[in-house]
Amino acid sequence: MKKKFLNIFYWGVFATLLAIAGIVLLSSLNNNFPLKFLTVSSGSMEPSILPGSIVIVSENGNYKVNDVITYANGENNRQLITHRITGVEYPEQGSEAYITKGDANEDKDSEKVQKENVIGRVILSVPFVGYLVSFTKTTFGLILLIIIPGVLYVANELSVIKKEIEKIFKKQKRLNLRGVQK
Repeated sequence: MKKKFLNIFYWGVFATLLAIAGIVLLSSLNNNFPLKFLTVSSGSMEPSILPGSIVIVSENGNYKVNDVITYANGENNRQLITHRITGVEYPEQGSEAYITKGDANEDKDSEKVQKENVIGRVILSVPFVGYLVSFTKTTFGLILLIIIPGVLYVANELSVIKKEIEKIFKKQKRLNLRGVQK
């Protein structure tokens, strides 16, 4: 029973670490992947999206009122903001613009969001996973959550291989001894 529990625990931890590594990898490949995995750092979308959540963003191209979108800030294109569309404007010339607001904010955003600045629509939010992903991207986090478990896994597999080889040698030795006794 104890061995079965340890085996389940071992594979559970391994699957969790594998999932974390996958999310970190996907969040690093944001430029080449159709879905973007982004970490929310502020509470402007509470209670819908909590700080430290991972949001999965998909480029849709067709956004409407009440969609939660992620967009590049007009002042600083490196800063991404995730807010809800509260209105859409259709100027005569040029592309449509969105009026946005964080759910926790009292006022709408001061600048309209141009359609070309929209990264995509939020299709899923996973609370608190972003903290873990951000930690994993640090040197200490990488060592603690990826490298050490990886080394332990390899060491465990080498131990299993060693035991199997020892079994083969013992079996071969018994066969050789039986052959000598005849």
